[in-house]
Formats: sequence, C-alpha cells, structure tokens
Amino acid sequence: MNKWLFLFTLLISTSSFSAELFRDCFKIHVKEAMEINRHRRDFYAEMSGGKTRSISNGHIFVEKLIYLWASAYDRKDRVYYGEFEKSPFCSILMDMATTPELQTELEFPEKPYQEISKKEMKAFTKNLKESFNKKDMKTFEAKIDAFMASEKMDNPYFHCLVRHYLESIMRTSMLIPAMKKLASKKGLKDPEAVMRHFIAYQVGGLSLGNHFDKLAEPHQTNGLRLFCRDNPFIPKPDLSQYEQ
Repeated sequence: MNKWLFLFTLLISTSSFSAELFRDCFKIHVKEAMEINRHRRDFYAEMSGGKTRSISNGHIFVEKLIYLWASAYDRKDRVYYGEFEKSPFCSILMDMATTPELQTELEFPEKPYQEISKKEMKAFTKNLKESFNKKDMKTFEAKIDAFMASEKMDNPYFHCLVRHYLESIMRTSMLIPAMKKLASKKGLKDPEAVMRHFIAYQVGGLSLGNHFDKLAEPHQTNGLRLFCRDNPFIPKPDLSQYEQ
C-alpha cells in the first residue's frame, strides 16, 4: 500500500475511533455496571451464606429497567457528539473501569451504622425538590453538601447507594452551566432540560437507594462491602476542563 494512502487511512481510523469513543455512554455505563454486579453477586452470596443474593438480584433488576430507557438519554446526547470534547452524559458518567477492585477479605466498619429512616429521606428529598423546582441550584448543591457531611453519611461503610446517587446528582448539577455555555457557543440545543430530567429522576430514586442500603447494612456490618466497592467514585467536575 502506498505510504501516503496508509497514513491517510490511519488518520481516518484514528479520528473515527476518537469520535466513537464517547458515544452511547449511558447504555455502556449501565451495561458494564450490570456485568460487574453479576460477577460480584456470587462472591457476596458465598460470603453471606446466600443471604445477599436476593439483594443483588433486586439491584440488578433495577439496573435492567434503567438500561431499557438509557437509549432515550443517549439519543438526546448525540447532538453534541463531535461538537464537544465529551458530550453532557459522557461527562457526567464515570468509566466503570475505575470501580474499586472486589474485596479479598472482610472489612469491618470502624463506626457503627446509623439509620436514615424513611421519614428522614422523604423530608430530605422534599427539601431538595423545593430548591430544584425554583432552579436555585446553588442552594440545591449546598443542601447535598450538608447532607453528605452529616454524621450518618460520614461513614464509608454504609449508605453507599445513596452516596453514589448524590455524587451523580451533584456532578450533573455543577456541569449544567458549563454545558449550556458550550452549547450556546456552538449554536446547539441547550442541554439543561435533559440534564435536569436526569437529576429529577435520581432525586426521585433516593428512597429506593436508601431501601437497598438498609437491606445491605447487616452484611456490611459483618464485613462485606456490598454496594460500597461496586461503583466508581464520582467527583465534582473540574469545570476548567469545559472551557473552550
């Protein structure tokens, strides 16, 4: 093959790979999460004498439901492919390869579990929705920070799904202004509505996350890191990365 033709083909292939790398991030994220949880389900079941299997199955079932409508978010995200370095949902969602490795030995909590009751979670969710519906996102984010810093949440061995949801909600909320600005510069559709929809969905799911956390607590107390080592940490975004 002529070397110039080869180099041109390589350039096209590399550009195509780069453009495809961050596509359909939501479906890929959920699919990889299910694969991890299916793989770890047997380990947790073996370590708990089978008692965690129904918890894992219930959580995986919820992930299957999420997978069914993940394409809807990905379709709305496609308008930004090739326009942004990373589209909104590819910026929100973490690479599942960063999930902590499966524990090799029991890890017992240093501090005892403190329950978040249904009533407490309902009140917190209502409080969040009040700021969210007013589009007062600074107050909304401050409420999440305060809740995450509370004594009950300040324990990495418990409330791990609620923590995961709140990290995702916070990251999404903080990315909205940056994504709006990028879209405006490029004459693209404002992504705020779909990002807010994603936040609302997750806020609505906090009670379910709290339910699964309660089911997992006895096994977490006995040294299993069920849910607590099964998701990647979701940091607050470095907004300087989105300045174009």
